[in-house]
Amino acid sequence: MGKFEELKEVCRQRTDLDQKRLGFELEQIEKFGLIDDFHNLYLQKKQGDKNDINSFVAFALGITSQLPQGKFNPRKKIESTRISPPDIDLDFADDRRDEVIDYVRQKYGHDHVAQIITFGTMAARAAVRDVGRAMEYSYAFCDQVAKMIPFGSTLENAVNDSQELHNAYESDEN
Repeated sequence: MGKFEELKEVCRQRTDLDQKRLGFELEQIEKFGLIDDFHNLYLQKKQGDKNDINSFVAFALGITSQLPQGKFNPRKKIESTRISPPDIDLDFADDRRDEVIDYVRQKYGHDHVAQIITFGTMAARAAVRDVGRAMEYSYAFCDQVAKMIPFGSTLENAVNDSQELHNAYESDEN
């Protein structure tokens, strides 16, 4: 049995899912040359939790645990005028990331794989609110402290420049 036939058979066995939609998505997967990609993900037996392409095929194969919500949108991710294949975002646990990277290097070659990182910054007021929420302080308290921070200020500068915030920081109350 070939790869595409295997994918079709697994989808056919999922009688709980819309077979017409599965058939349509399988046609698109074949049309855009994505059979190997889906088959490899299926064989890996590793499941992501997102389904950004809203695919019943990805769900049926166990590639994602998220049942597609709403209509499949071929214009957004897979369309006949699209040149590049769609993105399939999968999230992996931190402790398995190296395993995934090793697999991709083996599959596509070391010279075709790169790791990237995105750095995000958070404004001081938002940081205080998020940390306070994580530490289970009331929203009212976190908001009160956040409002002591001047707009555009860093936490360090705010503690040094705002006597009210400095006093709150030094107090033992919270």
